Amino acid sequence: MIPVRTTSKRYNRHFRRMAHLLLAIILLTPSLVIGGGVTSAASGWSIVDGNGATGINVNPAMRGENPAILEWNGEIYVAWKETIPSTPTISQIRVKKFNGSNWVSVDGGHPTYGLNYDVNRDVESPALAVYDNALYVIWLERNASYTAQVRVKKYDGTSWTNAEGGNPAGINENPSITALSPKLTAYKGELYAMWQEAAKIRAKKFNGTTWTSLDGGGTDGLNIAPGSGAGGPAMIVFGNDLYALWSERVGTGFSTVRAKKYDGTNWTVADGGAGLNKVSWNNAITPSLSVMNDHLYVAWVEARGGQYSTDDQIRVKKFEGSTWTNIDGDGEYGINVRTGYRAFEVQLAGLNNELYAIWSENSGEMASGVPVLKIRVKKYDGNGWVLAENGRNGGLNAFSTKTSRNPAITAMNGALYAVWDESDRTVVSIRAAQFTPPPPPSVTSVTVSPVTTSTMQGGNRQLFASVNAVGEAATTLTWSSSDVTNKVSVNATGLVTVARDATPGDYIITATSTFNRTKTATSTVTVTYAPAVQSITVNPSTDSLMQGESTQLTATG
Repeated sequence: MIPVRTTSKRYNRHFRRMAHLLLAIILLTPSLVIGGGVTSAASGWSIVDGNGATGINVNPAMRGENPAILEWNGEIYVAWKETIPSTPTISQIRVKKFNGSNWVSVDGGHPTYGLNYDVNRDVESPALAVYDNALYVIWLERNASYTAQVRVKKYDGTSWTNAEGGNPAGINENPSITALSPKLTAYKGELYAMWQEAAKIRAKKFNGTTWTSLDGGGTDGLNIAPGSGAGGPAMIVFGNDLYALWSERVGTGFSTVRAKKYDGTNWTVADGGAGLNKVSWNNAITPSLSVMNDHLYVAWVEARGGQYSTDDQIRVKKFEGSTWTNIDGDGEYGINVRTGYRAFEVQLAGLNNELYAIWSENSGEMASGVPVLKIRVKKYDGNGWVLAENGRNGGLNAFSTKTSRNPAITAMNGALYAVWDESDRTVVSIRAAQFTPPPPPSVTSVTVSPVTTSTMQGGNRQLFASVNAVGEAATTLTWSSSDVTNKVSVNATGLVTVARDATPGDYIITATSTFNRTKTATSTVTVTYAPAVQSITVNPSTDSLMQGESTQLTATG
């Protein structure tokens, strides 16, 4: 086999210089997503929030935190909470969309106030969903008694309206009890909301007009163990069912990831009855879900070595409809980049038949005496996990000395989009990045030069080949000759050797891609007769010499 050769040695140096210059220009050009297609200058991650000192905050001097991200109608939408200049400090729900080049406010564009039901009340934990061709945002908002109530609004592309069924107190099961961690998803033509309330998992559905409880309305909500505490729910549609997972405290004092599924009528346990933890006595929290290729995937954060772990691990399982299987190595450690350091807040997304996990992880580095947390990304191709941070060294952080938390991720038009909050311990900015994967590996063509050549019996000729490949396709090839007698042969470097007794004529030399053997190129080598000696003449033909004399003879053929 021979590596691809694309230029002659004479011009290699000049081409390398030009390639390096072109690559530098490409890496400095932001990737674009416009309309229905992806135009990317280069594969890998790139910051798409302006790549300046601050991100997409409405007010760069304020704290932006807890972003949520979603694709709707070919554009990326991000919701987050952002503080305003107030005493006491309160936050507003802000929303922007990314149209491929710019971030545009879609929450009214007020410099101070966002979507809050009451702009004088504090908010947190926004989440997004698409239902009935509209964008919905759900969040928690404190009332006058400082009780967190679940609020919902709907965006039709032009304006926002309340979507709480006319209830002025939000959609809590009990408006006087604080709610936590609200989530939204669409299922069977209705919008479903889930949250934690009084340590119980609560769920309601919305038909466009009215919210209806679907957790039974009892004292335990959807919790599996009566009297237990639960929190951090996540929902997703898998097959014909709605799956809900959360963290639930067991009798030993530890939390385990539990799962139920809803078929439109009934809820049933869907975790085998014992939860999904790698180790049952380790705390497990914040599950995240994704569906890809007829499998349901869940990732969560699980302590290692008991309740007081300092190196919490990212654990991952997949579910094909009946059995949950570990896909994180199934060992003591999960998929953390640095297994000895703590991980937080994992999220999942699928792209091009590969599963991506994003999370925040202690880097082991310090800045101004504070640990630096970095956004890490890995992908799973069905066999194992590999780092997927191409274009960013050591995490996605816009600034390597700042602490980043609360990542969220989604896919659109063949690319991934991630957001997170990044803090310098004074200002917290919402940062955004786009990942364009390398093209699928393929070989487009093979070329051989010269295309035609000739040599005589007993001679040789050097051929050269070039493999035009994209992605990570191998650029190696093999050589073969059409001569079954092996009198005209070719070696692994493309050198054609002709035996002295080879039959004159045309022979086909073929170069074949090792990655795709249907991609070939040929050279026709014409073998000619070696020059033959017809006669030899010696001059003079006769001569005579005396003893001790010499003479010069000349031979011609």
